[in-house]
Amino acid sequence: AVILSIAETRAWINNAPVCKIELEVSLPQDPAYTATIEKPISYSIISNFGVGGTIVIRVDSDNRFNIELDETRA
Repeated sequence: AVILSIAETRAWINNAPVCKIELEVSLPQDPAYTATIEKPISYSIISNFGVGGTIVIRVDSDNRFNIELDETRA
């Protein structure tokens, strides 16, 4: 997925800021679409999440807007 925007919210979970991330998601079987997720992102890896960059995600096959970051590849 391509990061279109990222911003910290005012929330924190486990000493990590919750970030609102807007993504362009491209799946082989569907046209590209935009989705937004909110996820705590540790400051130790937040530099990996720049606008225009790509991240690895997992998409629920039953609900394409249910998206999780693949943190093992962040």
